[in-house]
Amino acid sequence: MEAEGLRLAVLTNMVPPYRRPLFEALGERFDLHVVLSGREDNRAFWADALDSGDRFCVHRVPGLQVHLPRRRAGANIDCQRIHWSFGLLRRLSEIRPDAIISAEMGPRSVAAILHGRRSGVPVWIWWGGTLHTEASVGAARGLLRRWIVRASPRWISYGQSSTHYLLFLGVPSDRILTVQNTVDGERFTTEGPATFAFQPKPAILTVGGLVPRKGLRQLVASANRLWRSGLVFSLIVAGDGPQKEALRRAVDPKFGDRANFLGPVDAAAMPGLYRSADGFILPTLEDVWGLAVNEAILSGLPVACSTFAGCAWELLSPEAIFDPLQPESIDESLRKLVEGRLAAPERSRIWSIRQVADAIIEEIVRVARPQERAGTTPPTP
Repeated sequence: MEAEGLRLAVLTNMVPPYRRPLFEALGERFDLHVVLSGREDNRAFWADALDSGDRFCVHRVPGLQVHLPRRRAGANIDCQRIHWSFGLLRRLSEIRPDAIISAEMGPRSVAAILHGRRSGVPVWIWWGGTLHTEASVGAARGLLRRWIVRASPRWISYGQSSTHYLLFLGVPSDRILTVQNTVDGERFTTEGPATFAFQPKPAILTVGGLVPRKGLRQLVASANRLWRSGLVFSLIVAGDGPQKEALRRAVDPKFGDRANFLGPVDAAAMPGLYRSADGFILPTLEDVWGLAVNEAILSGLPVACSTFAGCAWELLSPEAIFDPLQPESIDESLRKLVEGRLAAPERSRIWSIRQVADAIIEEIVRVARPQERAGTTPPTP
């Protein structure tokens, strides 16, 4: 069956810069409608223009965000944002999709499943959580997830670590399409100039929000220990967040000129930033994937990555993986980067956007059937 005859609805919060190329690829083959349920205050640096596309139609429905503390080892490490979307069932009835993909396991996915049951439309849940990131799910959310699993939708998992979690919940393996989380690889593999001249060399880069969940306090402490031991290098931190000033103060004043806090870096400037670095480290305490690792690998950098990133064991060799909560472990990985003892990982482990899009297209075409739509037109966004 040709994909061009199918109308696909994707339900999500927003269209982030790294997701837009995938949506564009899906929009080449489907009549694609992306239904957005809100913004998030920690993503304010993403321009509104990113919530649109040349090959997909964007719909916005009103919604409510509930902010819950995300805890790890008895401490708050981030804010969990739960989205409640109003009018989602009505909008789906107006769009009349042949297939639905719903991000996350929450209220929007409940609405997707209910619409799918009522209209006979297949539903896929797009999932990225791991056994580690989901270890502290409360009773209410656990009950909701058990209902979603029993409702037996199909699943798109971005990574083996996420698939392991779904299998743990009891999802049948033949209901899971495992792909990867992706970035636009061409942006990072294309030759171009370095845009920074960091000193002293080597320059070790990390990228991410400056929140406790990202493990940057542990990274700064490790850098302090290595500087005091006589190792010379620069630590480059790209990103913004509430921990920024605390992290600056945590740098040993004797080595303050070796720590560079760049603040938020525009997506268009990221390839040049990676080309300005000599190594990359991701010290996260939990991440469902870790797309900055994709970017660093595609840029040809040696990479050290926390074991708590969903991508770690899928993209990297064991010698490049460390435990950020163990000082000896993170120190050894940072030392390997500084001393040039980590080789650049194989780019071939990373799925391209085209590979991910083709896998999703094949899955949806295999299952979905176009509905009769005589006299119907999707609503104007």
